[in-house]
Amino acid sequence: MDHLRAEMLGPITEYLANPLTDLFILCWKWSKTPDSWRLAQVVPIYKKGDANDPANYRPISLLSVLRKILEICLQDELHSASPDIDISQGGFRTQRSALDQALCLHELCLRHRLDHNNNSPTLAALDIRSAYDTVDRAIIWRALEPTASPPLLGLLQSLFDNVSIQVLLSGTTSRSFWPATGVLQGSILSPHLYSIYINSLPQFLRSPSSSSILSNLSDSDSDFQDTPILSSRQRPHRLVCGKWINALLYADDVVLIGDRSNIQQLLNRAEEHSYQLGYRWNPSKCNVLQQPTSQSTNPLPPLYLYNQPLPTASTFVYLGIPFNASGMINNQQLLQRNIASALTGMRTLRTIGCNPHGFPRHLAVKIYKQFIRPRFEYGLAIVPFLKKEIQQLEKGQDQCLRYIFGGHAKSSTIVFRHMANLPTMDERIHTLGVKYLSRAFYLPEDALLTELRPILRDTRHRWKQLQKYNEIWKLLPLPPEDASPRDLKSTIRTYRTTNLHKLQQGPNAGVLIKACRSKLGVDPIFFLPMTSRERSRLL
Repeated sequence: MDHLRAEMLGPITEYLANPLTDLFILCWKWSKTPDSWRLAQVVPIYKKGDANDPANYRPISLLSVLRKILEICLQDELHSASPDIDISQGGFRTQRSALDQALCLHELCLRHRLDHNNNSPTLAALDIRSAYDTVDRAIIWRALEPTASPPLLGLLQSLFDNVSIQVLLSGTTSRSFWPATGVLQGSILSPHLYSIYINSLPQFLRSPSSSSILSNLSDSDSDFQDTPILSSRQRPHRLVCGKWINALLYADDVVLIGDRSNIQQLLNRAEEHSYQLGYRWNPSKCNVLQQPTSQSTNPLPPLYLYNQPLPTASTFVYLGIPFNASGMINNQQLLQRNIASALTGMRTLRTIGCNPHGFPRHLAVKIYKQFIRPRFEYGLAIVPFLKKEIQQLEKGQDQCLRYIFGGHAKSSTIVFRHMANLPTMDERIHTLGVKYLSRAFYLPEDALLTELRPILRDTRHRWKQLQKYNEIWKLLPLPPEDASPRDLKSTIRTYRTTNLHKLQQGPNAGVLIKACRSKLGVDPIFFLPMTSRERSRLL
């Protein structure tokens, strides 16, 4: 590689700007790039499972920094020149998040239950084997050809075709080889190129025709057509933008949404699509989520992919969010996963300095906020919790604070939390929720969550529950969806200040919390000049 690092280029950007611009113009004009930009050193990153199985490693490509700068320059041009990405795709797209996609799956499953006499859908979570490595790049170039300019298309082909790869392992590199398929994991443009590659799958699942899709890759906006898979009685319920939503895609994570009568047909269509595009599903890592039934009266038929039976389960995890057998978000399992992950991480940090005798307390709290608290908080913005469930999170955060400040297993952390300006987990849930709700009104018009919002006004949907039970949302100026970022910030601060005053003035308030400052902010004890011994005594 070129041994350059982004940190090395930062201080000299003003000197590099002009020569790099001239070089990039030449690359654009001639659709050629230096050989070193097409060399990738692949580092295998362990995921999970048997460490001796190469399939349990993710290959990450280390690329030239100058190539990545060029890719950043091409990114907006590529997005504007790309064919329309299907509405069911949410991965690596502007202003779309994993939580959006998980919430959409929850709402679509609930919509199915409301429209089908409380019968839950059958979900199939599919895994693509070596997704990025099996991409046929010719399909991407064919999809881009009608909309991309010749210089852009030629430059992309130069960057991704004829790439040489070396495997870097234990400081040793292998001989170079030239893969016939695949896009580089580690490239800035690869996620979007993969979205273009797999973009025909949702439309293929909707279409009744079994004709080849390769001859018409750019036609992704055809109107919905009645199919044998979807009856006319079912059709209106999950029709969004004229398209039937029977699958959700987030990069290479695919979920099929059907029922017992049509899920096998959807699997057959997915199998046929893989044959036509040249990738393969991984049946051993796929999963079918379906309601348990009485085996004697109503046995469930096995479902197949490539003539292999798919494993079934009563729960599965989609984008880090656990779902139960009804296709609903599993609140309790989400809490258990988050708390276990956070406490495991905190125990690791405790051994390296986040303890009463290690890092300064203020630094330890910052480390907790940066690395541990997000583990507690993942997914909380889209889930309304009961008080007893929130108490589990509070206990988890209290345990982390005891690791930092010391104390026995049941010692109070109220004063330390206030002095460090840490909100309670209840306050964080309301804060994350109101930010998520406000953000949803500024999503792109073609985002799936935006298109679903009109049908989510039903009080039985999760969306209405998030608005109903969020205390900060109720405090926003009316109408709350028009609140500015300044209004949002001010309301959150007012909410936290009010809670602090209630805590200090309550009948069960302790002497220490009553004596603390009545304003939000980090207590000066954390940063005023003094020895660690003196600071510890004050705390």
